[in-house]
Amino acid sequence: MEKLPPSLLVFLGAGLGGMLRFWVSESISSPANGFPLATLLINAAGCFVIGCLIGAMPTMSTFTRLIVVAGLLGGFTTFSAFARETVDLWHSGRLSTAAAYVLASNVLSIALAAVGFVIARRFAA
Repeated sequence: MEKLPPSLLVFLGAGLGGMLRFWVSESISSPANGFPLATLLINAAGCFVIGCLIGAMPTMSTFTRLIVVAGLLGGFTTFSAFARETVDLWHSGRLSTAAAYVLASNVLSIALAAVGFVIARRFAA
């Protein structure tokens, strides 16, 4: 499998990541206020996993980087959905909800990437 073209590795990983995102999103119901909880949790989880991978494998193989990081996690996390949902909230006049979503998404995702990195490094040591 490591002999496949890089673009095909990313394609395969992204397809799996997209299916996983769909399944997770379908299993998480959004609160009554319409806050995009599923996208927030998916993006945060993806950042946590990326932190774990970077912490555990500082010198990651090209295969892993392409199929897992660029492909699977790229297909799983949903920055385009995050952007659309933020614009939808903004255009519907829910400016405070849009701001809370942007703040929560960024703070939670970066924090979980850092936590994943630290956890992985502790186990790798």
